[in-house]
Amino acid sequence: SKQAVLNQITRKQYEANPVGKSNSPWAILLPGEFEMCKKLIGRCEWTEGKKGITCDLNGVYFVNIVNVSHDNSLVQIETRPEAGRTNIGPKQRFWVEPTLLYPVVKGAADLDCCIYNPKHELCAIVPNKGISGELLTQTKISVERDNPNLFQYFKTFESQLKRRSTYRTRMSKAPFYSVYNVGEYTFSPWKVIWPEQPGSNGFPVAVVNMRNINGLGDKIIVPDHKIYFAEFDEPTLAYYLCGILSCSYVQKFVKSFHIMLQVGDIFKFMRLPEFNSSDTRHKQLVSLVQEAHVEKNHERRSYILHQISMIGNEIIAKWEPQ
Repeated sequence: SKQAVLNQITRKQYEANPVGKSNSPWAILLPGEFEMCKKLIGRCEWTEGKKGITCDLNGVYFVNIVNVSHDNSLVQIETRPEAGRTNIGPKQRFWVEPTLLYPVVKGAADLDCCIYNPKHELCAIVPNKGISGELLTQTKISVERDNPNLFQYFKTFESQLKRRSTYRTRMSKAPFYSVYNVGEYTFSPWKVIWPEQPGSNGFPVAVVNMRNINGLGDKIIVPDHKIYFAEFDEPTLAYYLCGILSCSYVQKFVKSFHIMLQVGDIFKFMRLPEFNSSDTRHKQLVSLVQEAHVEKNHERRSYILHQISMIGNEIIAKWEPQ
């Protein structure tokens, strides 16, 4: 009977409120919580979310470095047939120039709250700096003239590269090895990153800058398409944003109107207080987030994260949006 069913379930009451105008998502929160979050509703004016690179053939573009030449002019890379469904043949090794290789952030497994901790040393080959006609012309010169070994590597997989979805539908006039979702922002020195698919274990946000890879030295970290990010030219704003996004107030709001398997540009419907260099709390937040990124002791790190959340919540509570 209906009553028998009702006796065996637990019902919780929530409120659903739109976070924008028509066709916007709805925030699902406990009664009264939406009032606390109203000031966050809006489009952020001082930063935005960008999507990482889209290659469509990860076994060719995301590679392991297995050897380095004696003069560091070439690195030996290994393909990864297991990385996708397209048949690229068995694992193969090639000697290529390292210029266009970058350490890559793959997904949620690479992140925790205020720390980037990858379980791999994969590098992404990013041949183009953007997708405009001018930049793609420069790409052809850069790859085919300045990186001849890398060009021959791409030629080995030319037929598979030309069948890629993003190439056929969006870049068919570009060099066949070009990748999508690339721009100046991709190579920004400082990035605040978050996964598109964080799952049910929270919403991890971290700051990345450079990473040392054998044979490459220190190189800018590039996000995969499963990662979204906000780019900055200097560290202070990056650490500040990471701290604000890590506080419980914002975490709750983000989760309220996102499916945790499809989180994109979180700033489309959320605004945040801008960094104020004369505010002691803002500077304290930056310092704590920097510390959290290098702290290895579990207890100390938990304490720092708690402080980050408290100060971030205070900043938002005292913020009066214009």
